[in-house]
Amino acid sequence: MRCSRCGARNPEGFRFCGHCGHPLSPAPLPQRRWATALFFDLTNFSRYTSAHDLEETHRTVHRLLERARDCVTAQGGYVDKFFGDGMLAVFGLQKSRENEPMRALQAAACMVEATQEGSPELLRGRVGLATGLVLLGPLGSEQGQHQTVIGNPVNLAQRLAASAPGGVVWLDQVTAQLVPEANLERLKPRLFKGFREPQPVWVFHGWGARNHPLFGRERELEQVTAWILEAEQGGGRVAVISGPIGAGKTFLVEEALRRRSGRLRTLHVPDLELGVPLRETLQQVLTRGLGLPPEAILERLPLADLDRRVLAYALGLEPERPAPPEDLESTLVRSFRRILQHLADERPTVVVVRSGPRDHVLLERMLQGLRREPLRGLTVLVLRRSPASGADLVLGPLKPKDADAYLRHLNPELSPEERAAIYRESGGLPLALRFLALSGDPGTSVMAAYQSRLDTLQPLHRKVLLYAALGQPGSWTGLIQELLGEDARDAVDDLVADGYLLAEPAARDDETILRVADPLLQRAARLFLSREERRRLHEAYWRWLEQRPGGRLAALAAEHALLAGREREAARAYLRAGDAQKREGIFRGAEQHYLTALPLLPEAERSEARLRLAALHLEGGSPETALRWLEPETSEEAVRLTGLAQARLGRVREARVNLSRYLKLRRGDPEVTLALLALEPAAERLQRLRAMSIDGTVEQQAAYERLLAETLAQLGRLEEAAAAMRTAYRLYLQSHNESRAAEAALAISGFEWMAERLNVAAEWADRAVEHARKAHPGLATTAWSVRAGLWLDQGRAGAARAALDQAEQHLDHARTPDERARIHAIRMRFLIETGRLAEAVALGEEVYRSEPHPWLAANLALAYALRGGRRGERRFRELQRRHAAAATPPGRLLFALSEALRTWRNGGDPVPILKAARKEARASGPYLHYLTLILWGLYLMQRHPQKALALARHLQRRASAGGFVVVGETARLLRAEVALAQGEPIEHLLRFEASLAAQETWRRSLLLQLESPAPGPARGLGGYGILGAWARLRWREARTHGTHGSSRRNP
Repeated sequence: MRCSRCGARNPEGFRFCGHCGHPLSPAPLPQRRWATALFFDLTNFSRYTSAHDLEETHRTVHRLLERARDCVTAQGGYVDKFFGDGMLAVFGLQKSRENEPMRALQAAACMVEATQEGSPELLRGRVGLATGLVLLGPLGSEQGQHQTVIGNPVNLAQRLAASAPGGVVWLDQVTAQLVPEANLERLKPRLFKGFREPQPVWVFHGWGARNHPLFGRERELEQVTAWILEAEQGGGRVAVISGPIGAGKTFLVEEALRRRSGRLRTLHVPDLELGVPLRETLQQVLTRGLGLPPEAILERLPLADLDRRVLAYALGLEPERPAPPEDLESTLVRSFRRILQHLADERPTVVVVRSGPRDHVLLERMLQGLRREPLRGLTVLVLRRSPASGADLVLGPLKPKDADAYLRHLNPELSPEERAAIYRESGGLPLALRFLALSGDPGTSVMAAYQSRLDTLQPLHRKVLLYAALGQPGSWTGLIQELLGEDARDAVDDLVADGYLLAEPAARDDETILRVADPLLQRAARLFLSREERRRLHEAYWRWLEQRPGGRLAALAAEHALLAGREREAARAYLRAGDAQKREGIFRGAEQHYLTALPLLPEAERSEARLRLAALHLEGGSPETALRWLEPETSEEAVRLTGLAQARLGRVREARVNLSRYLKLRRGDPEVTLALLALEPAAERLQRLRAMSIDGTVEQQAAYERLLAETLAQLGRLEEAAAAMRTAYRLYLQSHNESRAAEAALAISGFEWMAERLNVAAEWADRAVEHARKAHPGLATTAWSVRAGLWLDQGRAGAARAALDQAEQHLDHARTPDERARIHAIRMRFLIETGRLAEAVALGEEVYRSEPHPWLAANLALAYALRGGRRGERRFRELQRRHAAAATPPGRLLFALSEALRTWRNGGDPVPILKAARKEARASGPYLHYLTLILWGLYLMQRHPQKALALARHLQRRASAGGFVVVGETARLLRAEVALAQGEPIEHLLRFEASLAAQETWRRSLLLQLESPAPGPARGLGGYGILGAWARLRWREARTHGTHGSSRRNP
């Protein structure tokens, strides 16, 4: 081996260079471990030393420390170092088990007892135990490096031991919580040297009842016990038990074996993987299982010559192979089958095998043979983590009820809320449930739960899992190979096969996404990496992701760069991620990425992020917000964006100045050209659009089609407008712009609604919702509100309410005052039509106070007109005086209808108002058009019945064709009212149940006049204001008179 320092060659087996003394193998890297530190020392050692001869002192202390060391090694602990009169031992360093605190306490109790026998009275053993995160690593010079352990638990264990009286074991809080089987007494907290706060202290008083109740595994325990019983009764089988990490496979088998102990012999076969020394493993299995040294085992079993030589070779007693290499495998399988049969003939035997995807070929062949031809008296239980296919018994998470009982057993002090939270976090796996319930530190509890599982992995496999766990939310095969070499690919396949990792195949093999299957295992794995390791790996992740396209990968690269401490690089990656999201029309994600990047950038580079935010809000329909981001900016791009935002807000003069100024600097910008054109009157604009030719990007072509559609709609050419907007919609889909696609779908829905094709409008509104949900939350709110309005038109108030609930989830993100006013107005309409007039008024007033929009004021005026009363009259006049003149045509129409209703209610003549309203009604949309005609029809019903009947038939025909259910129902009732007064049959007009309570009461009053059975008035009429009062009055008069005279009353 060549020395890396001086280049000299050294013989095999040299640990240090014979020329310069430099280590030939790199020192092991420090490892983070969850462990229990045990500190043991003797009381009164100084007094004893001063009173005794040095040699005698050495003999006495040596004898006592040897006993103490034996107690440690018997429980699987590691003696880190000896001091003059004591030692430091650690449980959980090299290869941990999940019950390290228990083993440490057992060792501590043994040490105290063992050092009392035959020792001087002055010298009494005492022990301190502390559990937590430690670091195992080399200390000292290169020549004298020693693996040692440092950390808070080591210091605390030393302080506990130094303060404890002789013959006593003291524990810290964490250790005490993890050994519920022990009888412990809590002492007064003590302030130890080096600790800022007093530390809880517990003293050990012996063991309690060591029962092992099962929760939710009773059926599984019966099954495993039955398989073991087969061996006792002379049968045999191989059974596979499968389940994820921490499901309790080992505990289940151990409990079944404990309950059947006596005649049984048990052999435990650890993970026998490819590359693991076969002879060492077989020797370990046999010597531990039989409790005899290799020579005694060989002498005990009556075997034929070949089988004897095979066993001698396996036990390390014979260096020569018992067969040629090409026949060795088959020879070993046949011989070990006969050896197992000899053992089973002596005594029923259970073999517990841990199996994985890299099982040794010998183990695979042995298990296959035993499954085909079982041996009498032998049951083989195979524990496997891999997916459940081929398993005889599958263990999954505990059910909530069983998990809750288990948690109450572990820690009775947990509240129901705490138990529920632990169940959610653990996924119901018993191992995680135990540690989360007992450990006071939720951070290291998951580390404690999974350390023993990670220790079963090969070093490369363990490292692959740790590196993959650092990915957020996953890692990639190519990155793992780049970090750990080509051999890592096989390790990845093994971990996937064994259920540790999940793989999502990609077009390229190196881009296969890897995720840790168990989220808790992912959390635990990250804790095993030091801060510097994590920083280095985050930087490697960032560099790898930086080279790959795509917004999602750019966002991941930014997160890793930030975690690696590279703020500027993280900001640049966030900007790229935002650009990608914006291209896809996902404004919500783009805005978040830009906002995250802004404070990470140096001050001189922040203009770039502000311009991106302004452009994003402008494209997302929030020009006011865009202008706020542009306030400190003066660049050419800022001038362009400012002009576009001003154009959107209708600030024509300012927009023309800025857009013209920009075009002088940058001629031929299609977006700016279209924005300037949009400021022209519609007729002139249409001529110029027809003459234009747009040969730019897909986005620019879509913008042209959109402006063309809007222009055609302004001129009343709805069919052509819808066709042009559908072209724009397809172009937006082609460019993957979800936000613009949603806006186009909403526009098409509006055109179809204006054309009174309600079902088609609803289909396009549904498309808008789907696109908007992927984009800006404010746009999603608008889309849901539009859908709610269409549901109201269709007479489905329940569906409208659900849509409005969806809209309100992101109401704060509504992009413009117009959008916010429209959203609130639809909610008010819903409340009015469902008989909740008081709530509509309260909502309208609350929103109006914060943003007095004319359209909101018009809807509030209608609510007050329906409400009536002096207070309502005064508020109606105030709203009308302030907003009617400045309102849009639909707003003015709604004010006029409210005025007509108020005038009619007060005994005045509404005809002039209604006639004026009818002229603007059609251009204001179907809802207001039909509302105008309904009021007109109700008025004509009293004075010109034939005209009212003709109007009602017209309304019913149009509403039915367009899908406007509530309007159609009102028209049928109006027809029935007039026809009944003229003595015509009306039963066919009343065969429905009205959508609204006021309509339904009107329908029932007509049935009552026909002397047909009818229930009482519908509930909730009080919430309809004057309409509800009129409907109730109609019912009373129909019940009293049974005549039609009541139709002459005003509503």
